[in-house]
Amino acid sequence: MNKIKSLFKKNYIKKIILFLIISLFLEIFVFNFRFYESLFYKNNLNLSVTSYNGMVKTDNNTYKITNESNYIEITDINKKLNNLYLDVESLDKVVEYKLFVKDDGNKIYYRLPKRTITNNIENSKYVKLNLSGKTHKLKIRFKFYEDNDFLKFKNEIKINGFTANVVKPFAFNYLRFFIVFVSLCFIYFIRPRSSLYKFKLITNEKYNKKFNYILITSFIIFNIFLFYNLSKINNYFNNPTGFNQLEYNELAKSFKNKRVDIDYKVSDSLKNLKNPYDTNYRERILLEENEKYLWDYAFYNNKYYVYFGVVPVVLAYFPYYLITNNDLKNSTYIFIFGVFILLTVLLLLKELCKKYFKNISTLSFLLITSLMINGSYLLYALKRPDLYNVPIVSAIFFSILGLYLWLKSTSYGKLNLKLVFLGSFSMALVAGCRPQLLLTSLFCIPIFKDYLKEKELLKKLMVFAIPFALVGLALMYYNYIRFSSPFDFGANYNLTTNDMTLRGFNIDRVFLGIYYMLFKNPDISLVFPFINKIFVDTQYMGVTISEPLFGGLITCNLILIVGLFVKKFKNLINNPNVYTLAIMCNIIAVVLVILDTQMAGILPRYMLDFSWLLFLATAICLLALFNNIDKFNDKEKYYINLVFIILFLSSTLFNYFLIPVDLSYSLKYYNSTVYQQLSNMIQFWL
Repeated sequence: MNKIKSLFKKNYIKKIILFLIISLFLEIFVFNFRFYESLFYKNNLNLSVTSYNGMVKTDNNTYKITNESNYIEITDINKKLNNLYLDVESLDKVVEYKLFVKDDGNKIYYRLPKRTITNNIENSKYVKLNLSGKTHKLKIRFKFYEDNDFLKFKNEIKINGFTANVVKPFAFNYLRFFIVFVSLCFIYFIRPRSSLYKFKLITNEKYNKKFNYILITSFIIFNIFLFYNLSKINNYFNNPTGFNQLEYNELAKSFKNKRVDIDYKVSDSLKNLKNPYDTNYRERILLEENEKYLWDYAFYNNKYYVYFGVVPVVLAYFPYYLITNNDLKNSTYIFIFGVFILLTVLLLLKELCKKYFKNISTLSFLLITSLMINGSYLLYALKRPDLYNVPIVSAIFFSILGLYLWLKSTSYGKLNLKLVFLGSFSMALVAGCRPQLLLTSLFCIPIFKDYLKEKELLKKLMVFAIPFALVGLALMYYNYIRFSSPFDFGANYNLTTNDMTLRGFNIDRVFLGIYYMLFKNPDISLVFPFINKIFVDTQYMGVTISEPLFGGLITCNLILIVGLFVKKFKNLINNPNVYTLAIMCNIIAVVLVILDTQMAGILPRYMLDFSWLLFLATAICLLALFNNIDKFNDKEKYYINLVFIILFLSSTLFNYFLIPVDLSYSLKYYNSTVYQQLSNMIQFWL
């Protein structure tokens, strides 16, 4: 109770009230400044449309857009326009438009940046204008949308009228107000001299334990809430139409029918191709014959197979299908395993603290955990829960779980062989998810090397090795009955963008992958969502597969520099095994970058493979630093905490702002309402 009173004495309640007032002030006066500005506009104008081009009237005030060159023209304005209200509704909920203007400074039409109108967001219909003198003519061109397999656009808009120099309505955004308020409180509570750092993670004090329970539970609940909403945010991935998104469900159906191939008729043209993996030739021949094939399935001996790791099917998709006779959604699976990863990261880092960093504060521990969760591209997998991320998040979970169980097995004075066995079994399952991540099994070296000289070594080795042997034999048998080789997982036979059977290893690709995946600077702009996708630009004279990226992992998360200089933290870590573990994290991460680049290409989802390892190395260094924080004087403590908080916030903000960034199946089109709500909430100056 004394500590509770001391917190009140330190004006925490007063600070919270102050932040509430600041948040209210910002929402009322700053974020709504366009309302106050528009109060002084004069000459409210109703603008009459002179002509409609490239659109056909279908009903009262409703027009169907027929081509990309459409426009509405408004002439004889001859007034100064401060803003414009477009009372337009789209039958597709959202429509982009561009304004073309003739004014005192421009006798020829010039184009203004594109904007978007969303039906149920009134704020999106207003646009602030900064034109030269009087405006004489306006053109408004609406975007013409092409249909795709998932979205069918009507390309119809209802035009109720256009008005200029109007008062923009005052709009109190409760979500923005709440986010600002919570953010101010959060920054205050984690500030360098916050008294909350006095609460230790490893403690026997009853009140401290209660504080830890509340803080950690709140942290878990917040992240579960975030994960769930991210997994549901994109409508495409909740109801995917691409057959390649259903591969695990199709394999589950095959298992029920005691088959390992996919029950899908192979076209005659595909069977007759000498090299079915020649992408361009395959596409041309099947197009000529008007025949289809399964994209991104393995094709071997005239049968289709799923080359992705089989463990998720055995553990989840197949049992779910047997019980419900329905398909398991990839988004549901990734949400569940996202929560599993969250919990295992907490367990792993706490185990490190219990054994090696007992002086760490609970707040520092959770901030470091949050860094690892948010920065390791897990949020990317959750907001884009497609099939390709299923085996990756599975492998990451089993790797972290195996590492935790192995560490835990050494916490009892002697090896706990049950935990060794379970840890090995978890690590072995990685091979059935994402084989290259089996490299993390090398963590056994620093963890168990001190136990090699103990008695019953043969027994311990058997307990360690048996799970690998059992899982390995099962996978080899599964590979053999599919591809006639126990060591062939079938990835090279996939019908995708290039002939994987001839891909090989080329050192020229190595530096390309390292640069783009680790060190490419992000492309930041002032237009929502502020982070632009980056295309891989290369003069590599050969086949290299790539998708747009957001920037290199290290340049987008500068705090990872800490983990790269792990040698500087050797004395603070003060344990050779943990020090070796941190170094191995960095080495394995770089090896995975090279392997992914060579085997498949440069794709954003591959960042999941290695990002958590770099963050784990960084987490170990940070835990060691804050575990020894009392060795520094007050000034040094302050600046250490300040630099950490700045780097923490920059990494967290970057990864949160990645959520609405456009890629294929982007949120902008597959949940336009949420996307535009975020855009309008953040871009209050528009």
